[in-house]
Amino acid sequence: MHVTSADGKIVVTYTFGPFTSSELMVTSQIELYPNPFSGKLNVSGVERGQRIQVYNAVGSAITNINVQRNHEIIDINEHPAGLYLIVVSDKNRLLGKYKAINYFIRIFK
Repeated sequence: MHVTSADGKIVVTYTFGPFTSSELMVTSQIELYPNPFSGKLNVSGVERGQRIQVYNAVGSAITNINVQRNHEIIDINEHPAGLYLIVVSDKNRLLGKYKAINYFIRIFK
């Protein structure tokens, strides 16, 4: 994609990779629940061999799960409350991107 300034003097080219292209996203039956959640998030509708990646609100990857069954549980008890991005993919395609809110608050005694 090319974007040109109004005076025509500046041209910027953008390229989009697999995580921003809607053509590579597949409609699936993946469900995340409950949302918001408290420390543990259920992911159903995934298949063996797929991958679930979890990113925190600043974009750092906090977990990477190689799916073994059609229902996985993501345990985020060790991480603070906040917004998380869940990315589900297989070897060639992005299957879904989801936002989930963790409201788990650890109480130290």
